[in-house]
Amino acid sequence: MGNTIAAFSAVKFLWTESKPIRAWLWSKLPFAQDSIKRDLAEAQLASLLEDSNKLARSLLPEQADEAIEKRLGVFKDELVAAKIPKDQAETLAERAGLFVKLLVTGPLAETAMLEIRMGSLEQAFEGDEKALEEVRRELRDREPFHKMELAIHKMQAQLWIAWTVAGASVLVAAIALVVALRH
Repeated sequence: MGNTIAAFSAVKFLWTESKPIRAWLWSKLPFAQDSIKRDLAEAQLASLLEDSNKLARSLLPEQADEAIEKRLGVFKDELVAAKIPKDQAETLAERAGLFVKLLVTGPLAETAMLEIRMGSLEQAFEGDEKALEEVRRELRDREPFHKMELAIHKMQAQLWIAWTVAGASVLVAAIALVVALRH
């Protein structure tokens, strides 16, 4: 239900915002001087825009493009059936195709590309998280070795201190022995 409301709101927004484009379009087509034909064409254009929006949101991009092209063909046939001259109906259908690309498929394609980029960034982020966790796990696995290395270095330092103290003691004893023997 929420998606339907969003789609309706998007179509209504696009229709409202496209008023300057539509005014320009009607000024370029002679049949639009007849208000009945213009209103009919505008209603058909609104229907095309709404249908294109639904198709673009519900189908994969390749399928949506094909379905929208078919819908543009139906749009042109409806205009010809409404007694709009064929050349003007073709012109309007061509411009309506650009109109749909500008207002519907273009933004949705940008959104799809953004979703693809975000997906690839999320995958890269997940890969980085896994690599970081692997490094952390390796560090935790190496922690006992690091502790053992620290203990070995500590014992080596203590051994050097002991040897130094022992050497100093032997030297002091030798000096004391020499001094004692001289007296």
